[in-house]
Amino acid sequence: MIFRIENLGILTKAEIDLRHDLILLCGHNNSGKSYLAYGIYHLLTMNEEPALANLMDADLIVNRIANQIETHEIRDNQIVINLLDIYRTVLSQHKQELFECILKQYVQDLGDFFAAPHNELFSKTQAQIEFSDQEIENHIKDNESILIPLKSFQTNRNGVAQDIFFQLIQSIFNFRAYIAPAERSAINIFSRELSITKNKLFSQLLKSTKNANDMLDLLRRRVERYPKPIRDNLEIAEDLLVLSNRDSQFAYLAAELEQNILKGKILVSPEGEVKYQPNNAPNQSLEVHLTSSLVKSLANLVFYLRHLAQRGDYIIIDEPELNLHPDNQILMARFLGRLVNEGFKVITSIHSDYILMEINSLIMLTKPDDNKTAELIKQYGYAQNQLLKPEQVGAYLFKESSQSAEKVEVNQTGLEIETIEKVVDDLNESSEGIYFVLFEL
Repeated sequence: MIFRIENLGILTKAEIDLRHDLILLCGHNNSGKSYLAYGIYHLLTMNEEPALANLMDADLIVNRIANQIETHEIRDNQIVINLLDIYRTVLSQHKQELFECILKQYVQDLGDFFAAPHNELFSKTQAQIEFSDQEIENHIKDNESILIPLKSFQTNRNGVAQDIFFQLIQSIFNFRAYIAPAERSAINIFSRELSITKNKLFSQLLKSTKNANDMLDLLRRRVERYPKPIRDNLEIAEDLLVLSNRDSQFAYLAAELEQNILKGKILVSPEGEVKYQPNNAPNQSLEVHLTSSLVKSLANLVFYLRHLAQRGDYIIIDEPELNLHPDNQILMARFLGRLVNEGFKVITSIHSDYILMEINSLIMLTKPDDNKTAELIKQYGYAQNQLLKPEQVGAYLFKESSQSAEKVEVNQTGLEIETIEKVVDDLNESSEGIYFVLFEL
């Protein structure tokens, strides 16, 4: 799927190919990278039924779906409805109109998503998606057939057809996404206080003799004062104890992150609070506010991988280098490759030259040359499951002057980000100039 957007906050224009397994958003501060990362998260997590009133041919589509259902197999007084067949025969002809309807809702919801005080900020926003029939059919295949009682269809023909229509749309837009916003370091620290405040507001609402609408408006403003990515993370932080009862098949990735970078374990206390147990002091269990900034930055990602992750998820990380020493930034780059090779889609906004250079190494090491490549992988401590093929990586450069995203070529030698390289070159030049003038006699 290709996502195009214009006038999203300060971002004037971007076209992102979401078919890549690793997407790098690189460039200056205040150029729109986080806006775009948030905008992509909004697209992937909408999960809303389209408003049929906005579809010009809504009645026609529902009626044609009902006619198509009548041709499907009946087994044990149930209709075996094939969603893929309905898409091919009915919905594919209305694909563009349907996308326009969904994207209209997408733009309308941006104000609430970003917790903007007014919607004028997004009044000129426009969005498009390009979704091939093959991609759509691959999504539908996961939920290809469903069973509907024959009697239900006979008594409520159009109602069943409308439900099938909605299920088909949800199958097409069947995305799961997790986002680690730049504010993640503070979320576990303050989520408990925010939860207490919210509960107090609920109590005031129940006890208050004031106008209920005024109190509800106050509560709504308090609860929705943060952008949705932050609200979603706060909800996870408030419900750690319940969520920790779930088991993800990717707990081993959480353990690798703990072992290689955190040098300790992330635990959830019986009170539902995040704790950190250092490897070099296994008898200690530190509250998160007593831990290093490194632990605060990565604790939520560890929790997600251990308890919530599913294959095929989109993982969006705003500034993966946040609070990481350069050696850990290199390990983080390798871990991003590891996530990709475990079946995740990773989108990240990035400033780190260390991470970009390491990603280049991960790409170069996929060049077919069994003997030399194997020796280099062994010599420098890489693993095959960290390496990235050039076609897996999409890179986009955000320039301060244009506030737009420019596609960066990725080939066998990796990618070049001129803004970061220029800063490094300028720093080296000035440092050498100062040294030779002041110290070289």
